[in-house]
Amino acid sequence: TPAVLLLHVPREKEDRRLPTFSELLNVRAARTPAASWYFGWCFLGVFLFNVCTTLLGPLFTKRFGSDARPRGQVQSAAAMGSVIGFLLSGPVKQRFGTPHPTNLISGFLFFTFVGRAAMFASANFWVHLWANFLFGVMGIGVIGPIKDSMPLLFVPADELGGFIGVQRAVESLSGVAGPFFAGLIGDSMGYNLLTLSCVSFYLCVPLYAYLGYP
Repeated sequence: TPAVLLLHVPREKEDRRLPTFSELLNVRAARTPAASWYFGWCFLGVFLFNVCTTLLGPLFTKRFGSDARPRGQVQSAAAMGSVIGFLLSGPVKQRFGTPHPTNLISGFLFFTFVGRAAMFASANFWVHLWANFLFGVMGIGVIGPIKDSMPLLFVPADELGGFIGVQRAVESLSGVAGPFFAGLIGDSMGYNLLTLSCVSFYLCVPLYAYLGYP
């Protein structure tokens, strides 16, 4: 009847699109352009860190031997640099991180890239030691707290826990992919080509931070 036709409301077409990972977690903030840039930076940084760390291990042993003393000195230098960097992170961000930290991040990551390049290029132990110290100050100490605090700029407080969970998942996945990739290329590429490739890829991190910030 006409009355029945008037009451009949056609059903909307069902959305059969598969939900994304962040939609399953109901983290809306993880689907923004800023979040995509942030996750990409996290993945790229952890990936290259693990690639270089995996490849530098055998190279260090070949250059300086397998004794624990030089390896311990290098690790202590990196740890001490990290402590200093952590203490400097707050004042550095207040001084150079406004209105947004793009220049600060890309600048410090460039010095991190220089440190990594020195580790691959030089067979001098003291150069390697100071390069690790520089990496600890800038690549871990200063940048680490700034990176961890950046989601506060674009993630609501009620979604922060879920967002950090997605971030940790991205970094963990990158931590698996980095050493695996390093193992694939480590034995198949010559030293010069391997060094050039790693250094070139590491340069992508500050460029990505500078050019990709939304």
